[in-house]
Amino acid sequence: MTGDFHAKVGRNNQGIENAMGVEGLGEFFNENGAHIIGFFSVNNLVIGGTLFQHKNIHKYTWTSQCGYYKIQIDHIAINKGRRRPLRNVKSHRGVDIGSDHPLLIATLKFKMKATNRKIYKIPRFDTTKLLEEEYRETFVFECRNRFAVFGTLRDAEQTINEEWCNIKNIRQLVDRVVLGQTVTRRNPWILNDTWHTIKRRQRQKLIVESYEEVMIITR
Repeated sequence: MTGDFHAKVGRNNQGIENAMGVEGLGEFFNENGAHIIGFFSVNNLVIGGTLFQHKNIHKYTWTSQCGYYKIQIDHIAINKGRRRPLRNVKSHRGVDIGSDHPLLIATLKFKMKATNRKIYKIPRFDTTKLLEEEYRETFVFECRNRFAVFGTLRDAEQTINEEWCNIKNIRQLVDRVVLGQTVTRRNPWILNDTWHTIKRRQRQKLIVESYEEVMIITR
């Protein structure tokens, strides 16, 4: 809650600690100050400008034309139970806003809560397999056959969006069947040939281990 309340609240907060701090400007409050203090107390609000220690030049929010009177009558209030994000309230005299009131700025810092919303992940297919002739020929063969069937079964009354969805589904089906999804690798600098060699050695190792187990059993 912000506003030009024409209310002096001072720094004496005895008995009204729930509505203000001790860093206000001046010693006494005026009639409007008494009104807003009572209003803030009833509505569980606290005056932010009285919570933070600053020099007086960063507290006053109005200066008389003669420059003699400098008082704090503009206020920013926040709910007492939610005052933790409020980090600072300070007036800035150097900002030219065409008014005898300097700019009053509040600094807040919020901590965003993580949500449990599921994020849809776009499937990534292993297109590196297309570098191999065997996979490339299979991919072309599957695409040609499936799109040929789609052309014969195509419904002339389909909208362009429905037709696009069908084409996309066919393409993703071929990608999933022929290419498969990419596997996250911890060492992306290792070449595909090296990965194939590693997999082949692993298969050979399994064959040897299974053969040794059979020999032990038959003995």
